Amino acid sequence: MDRFTRGFVAGAVAAVFEFLVALTLYYFNFTKLLWQDFASVLIYGRKPLLFWERVFAELSVWFFAGLMGIFLAYIIRSTGNSNYLFKGFVFAQAVWFTSFAITVLFDVPEFRIITFKTTISNFILAAIWGLITAEILQRLDNRSLVS
Repeated sequence: MDRFTRGFVAGAVAAVFEFLVALTLYYFNFTKLLWQDFASVLIYGRKPLLFWERVFAELSVWFFAGLMGIFLAYIIRSTGNSNYLFKGFVFAQAVWFTSFAITVLFDVPEFRIITFKTTISNFILAAIWGLITAEILQRLDNRSLVS
């Protein structure tokens, strides 16, 4: 598996784990928004209404997470493999901050008011994604060295 593919797989798989934590936070009313809500607004121009709209939006999030995994894979490669968890965390927080900033800069009506709890939960979810992506990437990299 090449670097590009390892990055995509790591990012997408990490997004599945992040989604499971996100659902838990959502159902315990700690957050009001899931990443699929952000994706839905970008795709449909509104929050999802139907089950299959939610499914497609979540799959889109996983695809985007795979793309971000590719970027992280090349960042880690260009900066060295040391501190890969820190790099994953920092990169994930940059994506999180940028995502939230874009909704403010473009005054997206669906996200005009984002609660503090939602902000914190999405910060934590981004951290989970970044750490898991970096760890999976490291393991895939080590596996490719042995092969």
